[in-house]
Amino acid sequence: MACNKRSITFLVFGLAFALLFLLTLASSEFASLMHALNRAVYSGYSKGKLIVSFAWFILLPILTSVSLYFRAYKYLCRFELVFLAIFLSAIISGFILGALQFKTFASGYRPRWMFATIIYEDNYRNWEASKFYHNHFPKATLYFIKQLLGINFGNEFDDGRPWFEFLDSAKLFCPLYLTLLLIVLFAFLFYLFSIADQLHILDFFLLIASALGLIIYMLDGGLASAPMSIVLFMFFLFFVSRYVKLCETPLQRALLALALSLALNLLSVGVFGYYVPTNSFQMFLVLFVFSVYALCFEIKKTNIKKIGLVKGLQIFFLVLLLIYSFFRIFPTLEVYAFGKMLVDYTELGYTDVQKGSALYIYGLPPELSETELSKFFQRYGEILELNKTGWVAFIRIAPKVSIRDKEIEKALKKEFRPKTYLYVIELAPRAVYESIYVYWGRETNSKKYIRDRFADMKVLRRIEKGEETVLIVEARTGPTWQLLSVLTEIKENGYKGKVLVAK
Repeated sequence: MACNKRSITFLVFGLAFALLFLLTLASSEFASLMHALNRAVYSGYSKGKLIVSFAWFILLPILTSVSLYFRAYKYLCRFELVFLAIFLSAIISGFILGALQFKTFASGYRPRWMFATIIYEDNYRNWEASKFYHNHFPKATLYFIKQLLGINFGNEFDDGRPWFEFLDSAKLFCPLYLTLLLIVLFAFLFYLFSIADQLHILDFFLLIASALGLIIYMLDGGLASAPMSIVLFMFFLFFVSRYVKLCETPLQRALLALALSLALNLLSVGVFGYYVPTNSFQMFLVLFVFSVYALCFEIKKTNIKKIGLVKGLQIFFLVLLLIYSFFRIFPTLEVYAFGKMLVDYTELGYTDVQKGSALYIYGLPPELSETELSKFFQRYGEILELNKTGWVAFIRIAPKVSIRDKEIEKALKKEFRPKTYLYVIELAPRAVYESIYVYWGRETNSKKYIRDRFADMKVLRRIEKGEETVLIVEARTGPTWQLLSVLTEIKENGYKGKVLVAK
């Protein structure tokens, strides 16, 4: 009887996410909110991860409900720890494999730390940037899977093809990643079904949400990705609740989960030699979930009439932590959901910036002219600067209306209907001086393919080394967008071979 009730609960859980998915399709505002929450945990700009997440949260509860109906746990429960061990071993192997692949590749280009390449064809445009703190090398497995299955998603999703075609090791590593992925998926499903009759809905949510994060970051991001912090915390919350009987209270379980997730981060730092992969947003997101988890259970089990001083102080502290952490994460979630407001940074008192607000755009139709793009942006303010190269544009504008970069992104998509994904990023027009390394694969004169001025950049100096060029530039975007601008400039000026740019 209890299993039937739990089966219905899981089914309702899956149907609830199906309803959320329908609302996401029906409402762009609701879709923005869902995207923000998804991005906070699973990272990335694309809607592809949001679709994968919904599919996961709809299908897994339904499959679990079906497994309960057929009492699969009776046959699988004796192998519970075996399935868990296989799942974790395969996940850990995937992360280690990705780290070793990146470290091995990067060792040939020391001391470079970020790499990017591009495929720029008439019917396909995509690029990839990778650093140890967000490694896209294993993502080439997605393109490998596409080839095996003969699937074509068009050009609206990042499918990992640029690294698949650039990396000599891809044809060796991708089958290994795929094998590990299949082991992870099957081991996790069997593990989930083996304990389904004992899972409460909160533990179920923590388990499947963290498992999805581990699978995503195994292929897209790696162990050093900042959002791994919240994924690890959710997994350890589940793990401690189920297997650590010494923790009698929710607060003790949450504290131990917090300690374990931090310890694993520090262990990976020691093994692979990098700094702790977190930021203030991720840190306070973990603390927010920590406080919600502990507070809900503490309030539920506390008799207000008989509350003691110690218990009262615990609840008071958790309430303060909940409020403070919420106000620390809210601004970032708002930006994730609705975008950044265009502002004139000089009017805000900044002294190290140019007038206006800067916009970096990629995914524009290459045939779109600067004149057409300028006409489009004149509705939002005075155009101070506009440079377009192929699918990339840098625009500096003195805004005259209240508008966010995501609203501009939607308007661009509606008006010009790009055939690839398109993103608009707002930033302060602040000059920075950087070195960019271009690896041509053959002896090349960079002046043939890279002008002295393009996008947001001015080339101050070139150091030609045959198959390598070092560009000393003045730029007004971040490192990732600088590499994309250089790649696009090279391809737009006719370079046909494979090219790697790095910082």
